[in-house]
Amino acid sequence: MKTRKLFKNMMSIAIAAATWFLFIGGVFAGNTATINQTGGGMAEIKQSGKGNTAHIVQSGPSLVSQKTNTRKQRGNRSVIRQSGDHNVARQTQSGEDNVGLVDQQGESNTVTQQQTGKRNLAAAVQEGDSNFIAHSQTGDGHMHTIIEVGDGKTITVSQSGQETNKK
Repeated sequence: MKTRKLFKNMMSIAIAAATWFLFIGGVFAGNTATINQTGGGMAEIKQSGKGNTAHIVQSGPSLVSQKTNTRKQRGNRSVIRQSGDHNVARQTQSGEDNVGLVDQQGESNTVTQQQTGKRNLAAAVQEGDSNFIAHSQTGDGHMHTIIEVGDGKTITVSQSGQETNKK
């Protein structure tokens, strides 16, 4: 009888310990993803690894508006993909037909993208560790693509006015 009771107590302790470790791992090593949309649009966040943070804020018209039975793209589109640990990506879009893309691979990388206006494209790719990219687009028709490979790099780009394209 004592053996059975001892075994039952050990199982209870093991289950409690496993639950505790799962809880702690989920809370303290987990990823965070937040999407705030006003008016519609398309937003997607994909994360693998631990401690990653992604935040998308969109305002503007709906992605698809109907006008005499035709479909017209008007909303903002945002995609964040993170693979690695402790990466941070923030996208803020206001206006119409803006596209923000982030692909992060590595550890402790940061991307911020802010778009205001119409028909802007900001794309950022990071491969490495401890990199920083800041995109700012104000106006219409801007396009900017950054590919950052290596460690400890910083790139800041600001576009304003009308139609400037950089790679």
